[in-house]
Amino acid sequence: METGKLLAIVEVAQARRFACQAAGCGRTVFRQLYVVHSEGIIVLGAGCYRKMLGTEVSARPLHGTPDVRRLTERECSLLAENPAQLMAEFDAGHASAFGALSARPSPREATPRARTPRLPIWTRRQFGAQAEKEVEAQYGRSSDLKGWRSLVDLRIRELADRVTASKA
Repeated sequence: METGKLLAIVEVAQARRFACQAAGCGRTVFRQLYVVHSEGIIVLGAGCYRKMLGTEVSARPLHGTPDVRRLTERECSLLAENPAQLMAEFDAGHASAFGALSARPSPREATPRARTPRLPIWTRRQFGAQAEKEVEAQYGRSSDLKGWRSLVDLRIRELADRVTASKA
C-alpha cells in the first residue's frame, strides 16, 4: 500500500468497532483509528498505520491535533457510511474534529474557581479541635493528612453556623 496522508485520529465506542481496512488485516479497532487518504479514504488500526508508514509516522493529521478524539454517534455513522463527507465537515468547520479541546477555555480565559473565604482565627480556635475529632472519627483518617484539611474546615463552618443560628 502506498504511503498516504493522515487525515484524522479518532476513537469510537467499543460497541461500534471498525474493521481495519489494511490489505489482509480485518482486525476490529476502536481506540486509535487512523483515517488515511490512500487510494480513497480508509480506516486503519495503529499497528497497520505504523506498518504502512514505517518509521515516518506523521504526528500531525490534516484535521485537528495529534490527540485522539472520540466521535459522536452521528460522526461514527458518517465515518462508516461516507468518510469523505465527514472529513469535508471537519475541514469546513461544521463538525470540529477536536471540538472538545476547542470548547475548553484557554488558560487565559479560565474561569476562576469558587474560593471559600478563610475562616476567622477565633472560629478555628473555638471549633477546630472538635471538628478534627469528628472528621477523624467519621472517616478513620488523620485530619492532618494532605487533602483532609478542607473537610475539617467545612466541619468548622458547620459548627459555627449552627451556633450562630441557635443564637438568632
